[in-house]
Amino acid sequence: MTFECNWNKDKACEISKVMDCRWKIIECLDKSAISKSDFINRNIYCIKHNGIKPYENILKVEEGFYNYFYYNTMAKSYMQEISNLEERFRKDSIINSFIEEAQIMYKHKDRATEKILELLKYKKINAYYVSLNSEKLDKTLFEIELIDFPQFILHSKKYRIKDNLIKNNCFKNEIMKSKINSYVNTKII
Repeated sequence: MTFECNWNKDKACEISKVMDCRWKIIECLDKSAISKSDFINRNIYCIKHNGIKPYENILKVEEGFYNYFYYNTMAKSYMQEISNLEERFRKDSIINSFIEEAQIMYKHKDRATEKILELLKYKKINAYYVSLNSEKLDKTLFEIELIDFPQFILHSKKYRIKDNLIKNNCFKNEIMKSKINSYVNTKII
C-alpha cells in the first residue's frame, strides 16, 4: 500500500516514503531474508534517516499508522539495546532506564492504536489473542486486524483497548495464530 500525498502535503509525502521503505523491510522479513534484529535496525534507520517526528495530534488513520510504527520501532530499539549491552555494562540501573524508555514508547503506541480505532469507528476490525511461544504473554497480547488496511497488523496488551474492542463487538475471546506469527514469536532479548 502506498499512501496518497494529499494530506498535510510536505510531511505526508515524506511519511509515504518511510512507509514504502517499511513495506520493503517487511517483505524481506516475510521471505526470511533478514532476522528480527535486522528488521528492527532497518526500521530504526528508516525513521532516523528521514528525521520525521510523530504527529502530535492524529487527525487521519494514516497519521495514526505512522505514529504506531514510529513508537513501536523505538520501543523495540530500547529493548534490543538491552540485549546488545556487553556483560560489564549490564547494570540494573542501565537496564531499567532502557525498559522505562521502552514503556513510554509503548504507551504512545497504544495511544496511536486507540486513535486509529476511534477514527475507524470500530468498523471492519477483528481482534483476538495471539498464540505465542511465551506462557507469560498467553491471553495478554492481542492482535488487531483492520479489514480495509490488511498490511497493518496492530498488537497491544492494554486492557482499555481490549475492553473497547469487546464493547464494539470486535474482539473474539479466543487464541489464534498471528498473521505475522514468526515475527511475534521471535524474542528480541
